Order: sequence, then C-alpha cells, then structure tokens
Amino acid sequence: MLSAGQDCTVRLWTFYAKESYNVDSGDLWSRVNSKQFVLPGSGKDFVVVFDTLLFGHENWIYGAHWAPPLVEGGKAVQPLRILTASMDKTVVIWEPQAEFGGVWSDTVRAH
Repeated sequence: MLSAGQDCTVRLWTFYAKESYNVDSGDLWSRVNSKQFVLPGSGKDFVVVFDTLLFGHENWIYGAHWAPPLVEGGKAVQPLRILTASMDKTVVIWEPQAEFGGVWSDTVRAH
C-alpha cells in the first residue's frame, strides 16, 4: 500500500498475515513501525508495517498511484512502479533499483 500527502513524501506499507509476522519478537524498528488490525468482515488479523519513505517533491503530493497490472503469459503481473503528482508541478515515476539493493528512486521526473 502507499500513501502520500502534505508532508511532500510518499510512504510504502507492507501487509502481513498476523500468524506470519511476530511483532513482539522483531527488532525495535519493526515494533515501533507496525500496527495490528482485523480486516472488517473477514475475522482475519493483519499487521501493517511502515516500509519505505520516498523524498523528492517540494510541495504537497495530491496523487499517488501504482502502475496498472500487466498481462504476461496469461497472468496478471503487478510492476513495482509508482506515479506521483505534486503541487510543485511535477510528476514522478518511482521504481526500485536492483543495482542499489532495491532502493526506490525517481526514474522519470517531468514538469
């Protein structure tokens, strides 16, 4: 999941089934940056963990969207690509960079 807003940053969040992610036995980062909740109507417990913070806009971000899924070999594949738009009059495409260990960076920036 991703979120963005008035602080000019994009946040990426990861969801885990509670039984596969033990908050109490994790490191301090995991304990501080995670929240447990129950998905309404499902009765299933989940943990959401803050994962990544992206900097690069100079004003409020008013749009943040994942790239649409692609169909490859009859299967839907979700590319790791995000588009953001900001009041600084820029749009940015963000992607993880394999050569830098998967660190997210802006690969396209347009005014």
